[in-house]
Amino acid sequence: MNSTSHRVSAPTTDAQAKSTAVVVRYHYADGILLEGDTGPYKDAIEKAEPRWRWFRSLGKWGVPLTRGRVMSSSQVEKYARGLVAAGVPKVRLEFHDPTPEDVRAFDEAPVERKRRALARARLLQRWADRLEAAAAAKHDERRAAFDEIPVRQQNLVEHRSERLHSSELPRAGASTPRSIEASEAAEDARHQGETAEHNAAQHENPCDVLRRLRELSKEARELQVRITGEAPPRWRGPKPGGPATGETLERLRTAAEENRQRAACHRQVLDRTGHMPSSESVLRKGDRVITHKGRATVQRLRPQHVELRFDRAVSWNNGPQHVRWVAYSLVWVAKAADERHQDSERTQGPRAPETSAAAAAGPPKPFSAMVKKRKPVTGCLPGRSPQPDRSGVAPRSWAS
Repeated sequence: MNSTSHRVSAPTTDAQAKSTAVVVRYHYADGILLEGDTGPYKDAIEKAEPRWRWFRSLGKWGVPLTRGRVMSSSQVEKYARGLVAAGVPKVRLEFHDPTPEDVRAFDEAPVERKRRALARARLLQRWADRLEAAAAAKHDERRAAFDEIPVRQQNLVEHRSERLHSSELPRAGASTPRSIEASEAAEDARHQGETAEHNAAQHENPCDVLRRLRELSKEARELQVRITGEAPPRWRGPKPGGPATGETLERLRTAAEENRQRAACHRQVLDRTGHMPSSESVLRKGDRVITHKGRATVQRLRPQHVELRFDRAVSWNNGPQHVRWVAYSLVWVAKAADERHQDSERTQGPRAPETSAAAAAGPPKPFSAMVKKRKPVTGCLPGRSPQPDRSGVAPRSWAS
């Protein structure tokens, strides 16, 4: 594993200051984390661009969604320079080049992600229940304080109730805003818990998984072109000057291995949800399918593409458009639909190939092939006038 460490130049330097440098460290297993004494620079880190986040479980600043992700040194350096621009005087960068051996298996990644999201949702729900109980207690305290004040004797001067009134009224007034704040905090915590639970279920959405799988397929083609230096005939991206070598080749191979692991993980998710790749022999008209653009219904089948009608508009051309031709590689169908088709074929026999109306009518007869239809048109040829017949009515001319 190659490791590089260098100091990012700051706008101003003080040779007399002996402050500890803040370290931006990247490792494939840990992601981007901020090490060192970050307390004095909390405000600068909060306003730095790109954004940082405080990880309570680690007690450190870090960048979300970078753990287990292949990144280049230039990408990590953007975060270090953002800290310098925000006012952190000394920033040091430690970059560890990932290798193919560092890439972990992504089979358990969705399960682990869902488990963490559900655990967070349960924690937030318990916190919301606790806040609601505190809000109810504050409300009861307020009511009890008002009940202790004697009725119709609050304004009597030098009465025995004046001292009780002067002490209970501020206490009741202070309980009111605390009850409102606790109720609002409970509602906010419950909303966050519902959001965390929804996000956990969103990772299992087949359409979202298929959309990410399509992005990974595109990324895999780009990595293959950069590794080999050879572009396909209809390649639209940048064409490299030659095959990759040295550290660049090792980094690209690591990224390709990570891409392969992620794609296999997403295919397993689709398999668990009961979907399979489609083809012309699997689909039937009227089947419900999923694509990277959403759910749709099969309209027509062709050797290379299938015509789908989407539940939601996929484009806008003089109005919302719901119909589009899609390649079979981007269409997945439920396994239950394929099993249902196989059962129907066993009982009814194999499906007959679809034929057009002209093919079903057969070859034309000899006499009908010799006769050419003529269309009657009104008027006459240019420069000629129709000759009336004996009845005095001009005949209709025929176009040859």
